[in-house]
Amino acid sequence: MIFEKIMQVELEQVSVMETDRHIPRKLQATRARALFKQLGLKGISVTVPRYSMASSVYVQLPRENETWPERIAAMHKLGQILDRAFPSHDDRSDVMTDYFDFCWCIR
Repeated sequence: MIFEKIMQVELEQVSVMETDRHIPRKLQATRARALFKQLGLKGISVTVPRYSMASSVYVQLPRENETWPERIAAMHKLGQILDRAFPSHDDRSDVMTDYFDFCWCIR
């Protein structure tokens, strides 16, 4: 199961995929897909919305026969993995200048 594989990932083994905070969303999604492939995590959907003013990259776990606590734990761990691989994408301290920076939406 994908949730068990996510929970088994050691954060120290996650390599940095990108440090530039202002890369295009499509490139960010491509690098995230490469990260998941490198870690052997199959079934995670990474999409880029096309609507106006979109500022997120959607990362969606597959629907499996899991309980909510398992899903929430896997989403939290996935957030930690993405923070490790994209260290410049987690700080949203300045609302005025960070508004158009892209972030993750884990679902």
